[in-house]
Amino acid sequence: MKIIHTGPPMGPSYGGPFQSVRRLAQQQVGLGADVAMRMPWGDEAAAHKGDWAPVEVSVSGKVLLPMLTWSPEFRRELCAHEADILHSHGLWQYPSWVSMAWKKKHPGRHHVVSPRGMLQPWAWQHKAWKKRPMWNLVERRNLESASLLHATVPEEAAALRERGLKAPIAIIPNGVDLVGTCEYSPAAGGVQTALFLSRIHPSKGLDLLLRAWAKVRPSNWQLHIAGPDEIGHLAELKKLAGSLGIAEHVRFSGVLRGDDKTS
Repeated sequence: MKIIHTGPPMGPSYGGPFQSVRRLAQQQVGLGADVAMRMPWGDEAAAHKGDWAPVEVSVSGKVLLPMLTWSPEFRRELCAHEADILHSHGLWQYPSWVSMAWKKKHPGRHHVVSPRGMLQPWAWQHKAWKKRPMWNLVERRNLESASLLHATVPEEAAALRERGLKAPIAIIPNGVDLVGTCEYSPAAGGVQTALFLSRIHPSKGLDLLLRAWAKVRPSNWQLHIAGPDEIGHLAELKKLAGSLGIAEHVRFSGVLRGDDKTS
């Protein structure tokens, strides 16, 4: 079986999909499938091609509109590849819409879409003035013509139905790699840590977390927020922590990878 995955340029700072999509593709190779990942050009994605091994990875095509990752060269390359299944990840960017061209060129082949939470209520309302036209022009038709929609939780499946989509939905949680337990030792003075580990993005509700922390102000606890900053939201959170008077109890450490997550 030949499977092609596609999506925006993915690297470690892209967040969860870089981990979940990459590990899915690698496990499919382990089950005997012929698997490839096709992405438009991105410096970080190109620098981390080796992380996908043994999956064949192509990061190509000059991107003419970075916000949409629009690349005619990428479209030509993706459509030139025949596969049993095209699995696209994410919405609202060019790699999602290229799926329409791929399906037209390869009729009868299957297309799986993983929206990756991008039709959840908050995401649906965020920057709606840009999304509604693209939904009506392209994205609705793209999802309605899919062979299968992939949701990771029942709430995401419900959000897909709320958008009026009739395609079959499979609810399959993201796989995880189990690791051994790690030893935990509270910091000096008995201070304990509450950890947030994810993208630093408005959709994560970190402003609500900081406000709640300021109200509770638990003694002998620190709040540790780790993850890649997106759209400059980290600066807003640091300013908020200062205005709430909890800056000294909140630690922002940026991206953590590998063993740094457990240290």
